[in-house]
Amino acid sequence: MPFLDEETPVEADASLTELGLDSLTLLGLVAELEDRFSLELPDEMLVMETFATPSTLWNALSELPRD
Repeated sequence: MPFLDEETPVEADASLTELGLDSLTLLGLVAELEDRFSLELPDEMLVMETFATPSTLWNALSELPRD
């Protein structure tokens, strides 16, 4: 997130858009998540609602099938 350093804790219900998430940052975050966790986010997850807060993102990721 562009407005955070690596040591700043983020609350589960913090607004990611207020922390700097925009469409360009979203693309980078998606690429990093897919690479780091060896998964592919389905198109229907690629909406700002999925990335509203760390909690909504975690919930969406936890619903993905595991290999």
